[in-house]
Amino acid sequence: MLLISQKTYKNVVNLLVSPKFEQGGIIGTKNGVISFFELDITPSVCSPRSYSPNCKMLEKTIEIWREYNIIFAGIVHSHHQNIEPSSEDIYYMRQIISTNNLSQILLGIVLTPKKTLTLYSVTKNNVIKQDTRITNREVF
Repeated sequence: MLLISQKTYKNVVNLLVSPKFEQGGIIGTKNGVISFFELDITPSVCSPRSYSPNCKMLEKTIEIWREYNIIFAGIVHSHHQNIEPSSEDIYYMRQIISTNNLSQILLGIVLTPKKTLTLYSVTKNNVIKQDTRITNREVF
């Protein structure tokens, strides 16, 4: 089971709710809790059906996180109609896995009409919906 802080959950679902465009960002963990979210304020592509991150900006955030022992856990972005990851989402996650020699990455999908976040664990061979619990425990 994944733990996500209540503050981070609220930040993710409240900031990724544009009715016109898909948006996204990255999430990080510390001490086993997803407690960090960075909104991608300047994405490379942001359209009604697509989101492509600003990799340079997000990589800089990941470097800063490392200094504070925050572990990059994955990417979150919004969908307007379907909570399931698209084939493009899965392909992109697997590219990140391959490029960075990771065993898995989290993919979060915010369904904008309902303001809900669903997390998936993506590996080279599987996509598994994760049980996620919101916790009041904050990690700094």
